Amino acid sequence: MRGRTSDIPRPLRRTILPGIVLAVALGVLLPSPLSGFGGAWVKGPGGYYFRVGFSSTTAGSERGFQGEERPLYRDTLRIARGSIGISNFSIYNEFGWNDWLTSQVSARYTVVVREADLVERGMEGERINESASGIGDVDLGLRLRLPVPVSGMAAALNLGWKVPLAPATTEIPLGTGAADYDAGLALGYSFPVLDDAWGFVQTAGAWRLRNGAADEFVWRLQGGVPIISTLSAELQLDGVHSTANFDDAVEGDDPLSLNRMVGSQSYLHFSTALTYRLNDWTDLQARYTTTIAGRNTLDAQTIGVGVAWKGVRN
Repeated sequence: MRGRTSDIPRPLRRTILPGIVLAVALGVLLPSPLSGFGGAWVKGPGGYYFRVGFSSTTAGSERGFQGEERPLYRDTLRIARGSIGISNFSIYNEFGWNDWLTSQVSARYTVVVREADLVERGMEGERINESASGIGDVDLGLRLRLPVPVSGMAAALNLGWKVPLAPATTEIPLGTGAADYDAGLALGYSFPVLDDAWGFVQTAGAWRLRNGAADEFVWRLQGGVPIISTLSAELQLDGVHSTANFDDAVEGDDPLSLNRMVGSQSYLHFSTALTYRLNDWTDLQARYTTTIAGRNTLDAQTIGVGVAWKGVRN
């Protein structure tokens, strides 16, 4: 783990930092509100899916407590042109233990950099430059197949546990420092499109109990169809609805009021992805995600790429 703050005059730090800290505590997990654990299909015995990925998130503004757009640094008389970049190197694995139980695990290494220009008289030309990096939280999950009477349909109960390994006390927090637990249901349907390729739609929702922030409801609506036998396209809407009382949040300089909101956010994301089947056991994927709306969250865009291996272990 590493944290660094440079080129910030100490008298300024108390007034310029809180505005962005609120969003970053969860912004590093921006691409997936269900942490990959919202699927409706389970793997068969010995079935596996292993993915290695990289994503880059950028933002030049954030959404405030009422959903309004605002700069990353609130002291606009002294600071301008703030930006933040978040890079995630991730691994994700699913494994089927039998016909009804699949386990999942995901982990990441995160690098966060935020910068801005000082425009206060006498400090023109100086820059704020902060960074933090370290191992992110680890997500563990179980997916249990539920019986359904319709051919082509799948349903599952999803259980998740966030292991809090990411540091929460650095200048830019990479996590909340507390465990989260979620439970939810997913429903999906697959249908033939081409001779050897299928499309799908699925929806999932879960209630998340959080120890370091307000509880929240997370959901996802997803669909994909093959374009050709080796290339498929996917669209997704996902979101988080926090139970935090943003309407009563005080956006002043009171640290206690601000601290109550750290780690809590609501948002709506839209993403699109292309998956190329290199062979029967290897997929390549590219994904773009953008923030449509939100409260106390980064107004961000994310580009991600990954390679996945799948099959059945003998």
